[in-house]
Amino acid sequence: MESLKSPLNDNELELRIRMVQEALRKLENAIAEQEKIDTLNELCEETEACLKSLSSYQAKTSKETREQKTAVGQFTSNFDNLVSNVEKSLNNRPKPVQTYDSFENLESHIIRHTAEESKVVQQKMVIVGEIMKDCSEMIGTQGQILDRIDVEVQNAKKNTEKGVTELEKTDLRQRRKKSCCWIIMIAALGFLVGIVVVVVMISKK
Repeated sequence: MESLKSPLNDNELELRIRMVQEALRKLENAIAEQEKIDTLNELCEETEACLKSLSSYQAKTSKETREQKTAVGQFTSNFDNLVSNVEKSLNNRPKPVQTYDSFENLESHIIRHTAEESKVVQQKMVIVGEIMKDCSEMIGTQGQILDRIDVEVQNAKKNTEKGVTELEKTDLRQRRKKSCCWIIMIAALGFLVGIVVVVVMISKK
């Protein structure tokens, strides 16, 4: 079973990843040691619960979304392989020696036993499919939310830049108005001074 590199920081996502890793490790060891079918079923259920917990985690960043998607995909594939190994292990185990009254009873027992084992494996495969489907839908939704957030951030940045540009234009216009006012005032003052000078000169004559 391949190992997955967990995030560097201790957080909820890393905890759920470690829980799945531990559940898969226990299931793998149980298969290798040829544990009883009841034990294998319990470990499969435990692994399914951990996988569902991981797939239902609400990622907070795009980085966590990528890590979650990678982890769920890898762990689901590992779990699928382990379920197949369970089926192979059950088929390879020696069957207990029993006596039967007739060939029909023997045939009925073989069919019933095989059907029960196949049913267990099929149930696990269906659950794996459901986990993959739920994970794909959830990650798709989270991706859309993150995309919308990115768009909003870009729009906010553009609006901020536009606002700064407008403020600069307004400031420039105000400076021009002030300059015009000063020019008008100086011209008016000069005109008044000129009039006063002319009046004074006329008065002296």
